[in-house]
Amino acid sequence: VSFGEISLDTNSRTLSAHGQRLDIPARELSVLETLLMRAGKVVSKQSIIQSLAAFDDDLSANAVEQYVSRLRRRLAPFGLTVRTARGLGYYLDRSEG
Repeated sequence: VSFGEISLDTNSRTLSAHGQRLDIPARELSVLETLLMRAGKVVSKQSIIQSLAAFDDDLSANAVEQYVSRLRRRLAPFGLTVRTARGLGYYLDRSEG
C-alpha cells in the first residue's frame, strides 16, 4: 500500500520511503496501516483502537492521540500528515507547504 512517498508491505509489515526501510514501533505501524488502508477517508478512534486490540491492552482515546502525534512527527519529512476530523476521527493526507 502506497501513499505519497511511503509504502507499506502488508505481508512483511515493513514501511519504506524512497526504497529505504523505516523502523517505527509496532503500535504506530498498526495505526499507520489502518490509516493507509483507508487513505483520504476518516477513520474513527474506535476503529484505531480495534486495530490495536492484538496488543492485548486496554487502550484509551488518549493513547491513540499519542500514537497519532508521534506519527505526525515521523511522517512530516515525507510530506504526509495525519489530520483530525473533529468529533469523527483521523485521516491521512498530504502536507501543505
